[in-house]
Amino acid sequence: MLIRREVVANRNLLLSVEQQPNYHWSVRVELMPPLAGWLVLTLGETVFRACFDAQGTAADVPAELLAGADGPDLTLGLEPTLE
Repeated sequence: MLIRREVVANRNLLLSVEQQPNYHWSVRVELMPPLAGWLVLTLGETVFRACFDAQGTAADVPAELLAGADGPDLTLGLEPTLE
C-alpha cells in the first residue's frame, strides 16, 4: 500500500494505492473539503474517471498497469462539475 498526503488547490488530498485480494490494484483519492466533480487518473494512454462522492472520496479506479515495473507514470487530475 502507498499513501501520500498533500495540499492541492487549498484542499487536503490523500492518495492511496492498494493491491486487492484478486491481485488487481485500486486507487483511492480523498479531498477535504469535498469537490463536486471527477478524479481523472491517467496511466500512459489509459484514462480512468471516478466521480467524487459527498464525502470527497473517489475510489475503486482499476489500475492494472500499476503492477508493471516499467509501467507508465501515474497522473491525477481534478475536474470540477460545471454548475
